[in-house]
Amino acid sequence: QKVGNYSREIISQVVDKIDRKLEDLEQSTMILLSDDELFTALSQSDFANAYEELQNFNFIKNKLDAISYSNKDVQGIVLYRPQGKTVFSNFQENYFKESLGENFSSSSLYRELMASAGQPVWITNYNNQHDYLFLMRRLRNRRTLADLGLLIYVIKEDVMTNIITG
Repeated sequence: QKVGNYSREIISQVVDKIDRKLEDLEQSTMILLSDDELFTALSQSDFANAYEELQNFNFIKNKLDAISYSNKDVQGIVLYRPQGKTVFSNFQENYFKESLGENFSSSSLYRELMASAGQPVWITNYNNQHDYLFLMRRLRNRRTLADLGLLIYVIKEDVMTNIITG
C-alpha cells in the first residue's frame, strides 16, 4: 500500500510539473501576442520599396529571435504566413516542411487551426514526426480581424523527458 501511495504521489508531482511547463510555454506566446509593434509590422502589406519590406521582415524576425534564443525549452519559432513571407527564428525551413508537410496550408490541421479562436493548440506526432512538439496559435489583426498567419513554437522533444527524469 505504501508503494502505491508513493507512486501516486510521484506521478502527481510529475503531472503538476508538466502542467506548469505547458502553462509557462503558453504564457510565453502572450509576450508576442501582446506586442502592438509586432502586430503593426505583421499587418503591413504595402511597402514603398524592397528595402522597407526587408526592414519590416528583420523587425519581425528580431522579435521572434528575442524569444526563441532566450527560452531554453523553445527550439525555434515560426511565423507561418501562406500569403506572406514566413519568418523562421532558430528553426530551418526544411525541418518545418519535413515536420508539417510541404503543403501545410492545404492540410486539414491548418484548416482546423485557422478555425480556432486563437487558443493555444498543442501538436505532437504529426506526419509521424516525433522530434518536436508544436505549440500553435492563430494570429489575427486586432482591428480588422484579418488573418495574419500562425505563430508556431517549436518545442524540443526532450522537454517532457527532462521533467520526468529530472
